[in-house]
Amino acid sequence: METDLWIRIWRISKKIAIGEYTPSYLFVPDAQPHPLLKQSRSKGENRDSPFEVLFPGQLKDEKGSSFVQAFFNCAEVLQACNSEYRFVARKMDLIPENLIEELAQDLSDEDYENAFASADIVVLPYRKPHFTYRTSGVFTDAVSQGLPVIAIAGTWLGDQVQQYRLGLNFEMRSPESLLSCIDLVAENYGYFKANAVAARTKYEANNSWEKLVDDMFSGI
Repeated sequence: METDLWIRIWRISKKIAIGEYTPSYLFVPDAQPHPLLKQSRSKGENRDSPFEVLFPGQLKDEKGSSFVQAFFNCAEVLQACNSEYRFVARKMDLIPENLIEELAQDLSDEDYENAFASADIVVLPYRKPHFTYRTSGVFTDAVSQGLPVIAIAGTWLGDQVQQYRLGLNFEMRSPESLLSCIDLVAENYGYFKANAVAARTKYEANNSWEKLVDDMFSGI
């Protein structure tokens, strides 16, 4: 009886993986692969304009809001703004006027997708211990656009950045340490961009419904 039950679960799970199963009840599991954003058109390598650096995270302490605010008050960042970089981030108090292009706190789906479509680099300073093992759909959205990512070392995000070699990790010691990472990614943009584009296919395959089902039943 137990064997028959596992066979039924395996068959249903396989149908879910390939999108052929329609349950007779209205239930969507909370833990499911994060849907990828539609890939935007490549902007090419024209560097006549500054790099657009996106900070998509909401203003929460665990997502590094206090560090981001300190970053935008750093003298070196002020000097790099406009000439080298165009920063896009959530609206914050106590930062120099016109330093960033402001994102609304509650973005529409269209504005959210447009922010990623126009970005060159994504910064996710999500902190330890909150994100030591915690995943982030925002990282998946960056991967879906083939964008280099900068994250904090020793977090789940940092592990993904290292695994796919699509960006750099930094220690949250000073705003200058983050700026140095942004500079390095910008200076070697072709390398990190190529890795980020390649990571989309690998990441999608490693985090699909089919892979989840295979992992569940691989030892049976």
